[in-house]
Amino acid sequence: MDLSNIPIRNPQDILSLPGYRERVDPEREPLNRLLKHYYINPQMQCSLCGTWHNDGYVVLLENGGVTNIRHDCGEKFGEKFAIEERAYREKILRPEMIRKLGLGKARVEQSRLAIERLVNRVHTLLRRRRGLREQFPVLSEALWRRANQGRPELVEDVERSEQEIEDSLAINPNQKREALRYRQVPRGRIAGLSFLIADANGVVFDELQRRSEEFRSLEGLHAMAIDKLLEWERWLNNLDARLKEAERIATDGEAFFTDGNLQLLALIAQNPKEKRGITRIKPVDLEQVPRSASEIIVAGQARPLSRRERRRREFGNWRLKHNTD
Repeated sequence: MDLSNIPIRNPQDILSLPGYRERVDPEREPLNRLLKHYYINPQMQCSLCGTWHNDGYVVLLENGGVTNIRHDCGEKFGEKFAIEERAYREKILRPEMIRKLGLGKARVEQSRLAIERLVNRVHTLLRRRRGLREQFPVLSEALWRRANQGRPELVEDVERSEQEIEDSLAINPNQKREALRYRQVPRGRIAGLSFLIADANGVVFDELQRRSEEFRSLEGLHAMAIDKLLEWERWLNNLDARLKEAERIATDGEAFFTDGNLQLLALIAQNPKEKRGITRIKPVDLEQVPRSASEIIVAGQARPLSRRERRRREFGNWRLKHNTD
């Protein structure tokens, strides 16, 4: 059985192979050879130990059956597995990885402009996120809690009139008057709230920007350790998913930092100063740049005296001089 041209990206690709066996006893069904290495998402169970995993092998059994095993469970087949794995990794896997990574360079180069645009967009958004924390610390804590809890809905407590309270008590006399004092009115949703807790640095700057630059500069693939080749293959396989995740992060951030969205946040702001400020601030105002040392020195210098202050100082000096004399 030749699986070299058959893609294996998920458990269903393995389960649909002809002769697939879900559970195998290695003592009764010995190994013939390794057919293909895989790294799948989501996970599936190993046919030997039942462990859920991403990284493993499709193997051919002596009886003609096919199954899958976790990458470090092959020792249950005995010494035969170690021999077959060494041969497979050097004769089949290494050339396959070198070819795949070589082709992948063109793909990564094509993604270069898209990655640069994402980096620029997210860089601006992260400055705004940092500015939000610095300028509105109390509100930020409430927003981060909401983001972690997945609560973007906004409601406002509106005081009921005495007539409304009386009408509610008439319908249900067992209610407490104080509990009826306010009613909650929906006021919309906070757009892009998940951006506040998104791992933008990890996804955009580490996994996309830094790793893509490293990949484009890779040399000497033939001399590279097989495990390193497999690591780069996994990164290449996940590139499209990372690009989509980064785009979602950027889109959420841009939806959050709009004039209208920021003004809505006044509904949950508890600090009076922050409540007033969030309704007037613009997204660009959150992109604070630290003042330079020269600006700080100038700001710390004494301001020029007014005419009245100069006369007061001159009079004080005159009195001091004559009292001394």
